[in-house]
Amino acid sequence: MSRLSISKAAHIIMPWHRLIDRLEENHRGSQKIGTTGRGIGPCYQDKYGRWGIRVCDLIDPGRFERRVQDVLPYKNAVITKVFGGEAISAADVLEEYSSYADVIRPLVAETSQMLMKAVEEGRSLILEGAHGSLLDIDHGTYPYVTSSHPIAGGATVGTGLGPRDITDIVGVAKVYTTRVGEGVFMTELHGDQGEAIRRKGGEFGTTTGRPRRCGWFDAVAVRYACRLSSCSRMALIKLDVLTGMPTVRVAVAYELDGGRTTEFPQDTETLERVQPVYEDLPGWTEPVEGARRMADLPKNARAYIDRLQELCGTPVWAVSVGERRDQTIIAG
Repeated sequence: MSRLSISKAAHIIMPWHRLIDRLEENHRGSQKIGTTGRGIGPCYQDKYGRWGIRVCDLIDPGRFERRVQDVLPYKNAVITKVFGGEAISAADVLEEYSSYADVIRPLVAETSQMLMKAVEEGRSLILEGAHGSLLDIDHGTYPYVTSSHPIAGGATVGTGLGPRDITDIVGVAKVYTTRVGEGVFMTELHGDQGEAIRRKGGEFGTTTGRPRRCGWFDAVAVRYACRLSSCSRMALIKLDVLTGMPTVRVAVAYELDGGRTTEFPQDTETLERVQPVYEDLPGWTEPVEGARRMADLPKNARAYIDRLQELCGTPVWAVSVGERRDQTIIAG
C-alpha cells in the first residue's frame, strides 16, 4: 500500500489556470501581485466560482471529458476576448491529463475519512502549513496574499478534521523576516545587510527561484501571527544566519500617524505608513552550528532568543542552528 494518498476532493490546476495567471499578472502592470505563475490563484477562483475540476473528475475519463467540454469554452472566451490570448485545445488537454490520471488513480482516496479514523484510533498526526500567516487571504496583507488560509484554522478546512482534533500548534518563524513577491514589508533591508542575510540564508523562492526580500525580525507581525493561530509554542529557525553581525535589530512597535502601536494593522495602506520602532541587541561572533543544547549557544544569542520569546508572547520550543536534522535544539 502506498504511503501517499491524494484526496478525491482536491482541485486540479488546468492549463487555462496557468495561462490566465500570467495574463492577469501582466494586465496588472505596476500593481502586480508577484504570483508564482503556476495557476494557483485562478484555480481557487474556479473552486469558489464552481467551475473547478477535481481529482474525482480527472480519474473518470468520461466525466473528465464532460467537465472539460463544459468549462473550456468559457475559459477560452476569457483568454481570447478579455486578454487577447490564444485559445486552448480541448483535445490537447484531454490527451495530456489522461496520462496524469493513469499515474495518480491508484493513490486517490477519501483522505478526510482516513484522518478521522486515525484520530479515533488515537494515532498522532502532523499537519504542515504552507506559506506564512501574513499571506492569509483574510488576515494577511491583502491584496498581496495567497488564495488560501496558511494559519492553523486552515488545517481543519484543508483536511476535514474538526477544530477540537487539533491539540498542539507550533508556529515556525525565522530569526529574521523574509517576503517573496510584492507587498508591504515594514523591516526590509535594502543594502548590504539584507543581501548578506539572503546569501547566507539561501533566501530564494522554492518554486520560482526569485530572491526573497530580507529584513529584521518583526515582533509585531510575529506576535500577530502567533495569536491568529493560537500557537502553543514556537520554533525559531536559521539562528546561524545572524552569526557575525555586531548588532541585531528587532521591531518592537510601529510609529503610525504620530503615535506608537504594538498592534498589527490589517489595512495594507495603513501598513504602508508605519515606521518600525527598533530595539538593538548585541550580536555574536561565536559559531552556533555545533550547539546541541541552549547552554551551548553564545550568551548574546540566548539573550536574543529570550527577547523574541518575550515580545511574541509564545514560548520558544526549538531553535535551529543549521540545515541538518541534528542541528535543531529542543529548548523545552
